[in-house]
Amino acid sequence: MASISASRYFEVFENLDEAVLVTDGVELVWCVQKTADLLGYSSPNEIIGKEIMTELVASDYYETIEQIKKIFETGKNRDGHLRLRKKDGSILSCIGKSSSFNTSSGVFVVTFIRERDSAVTNDQLNHLLTSIKHEINTPVTVIWGYAEMIQNRHGDNLHPEVMRFLDKIIENAKRLEVLSKALIKLEAGQNE
Repeated sequence: MASISASRYFEVFENLDEAVLVTDGVELVWCVQKTADLLGYSSPNEIIGKEIMTELVASDYYETIEQIKKIFETGKNRDGHLRLRKKDGSILSCIGKSSSFNTSSGVFVVTFIRERDSAVTNDQLNHLLTSIKHEINTPVTVIWGYAEMIQNRHGDNLHPEVMRFLDKIIENAKRLEVLSKALIKLEAGQNE
């Protein structure tokens, strides 16, 4: 539990219209009512002392470690991803902006949190499709072109096994082109 001297620092967050939580690195030591509401608790006192941060999943591990390092090295972090355990046991995916600060009671991390939008907007989807399409088209076109060039220029002099490898490369490049065209159609459908 936070000492009285640390609690005085937290009072500045009382009247903000944001969900705010303060941790000592492990447990929640202070929060506002909006945070308790977001996590399904009736009051901040009900949640104090609980470990609300979830276990890290492998895909989040390195990102989270980098966020934590950034908070303690620079004193702040913008738009970090958090997974918080709600009272009912479900997981709330959040975006958090954190800062660390030192008091006579120790180091604390203050995090302003907001719920992460679970719906993907059309703009985000179009951007993703365009990026994927580009990331597929560019290398596939280059690989396909070089494989055909080698076959056309040196095919008579190549070992039959090498020719089979080149055929396989071209065959798979054609499959990726079909996938890329499907993405173009999907993107066109999103824009209509």
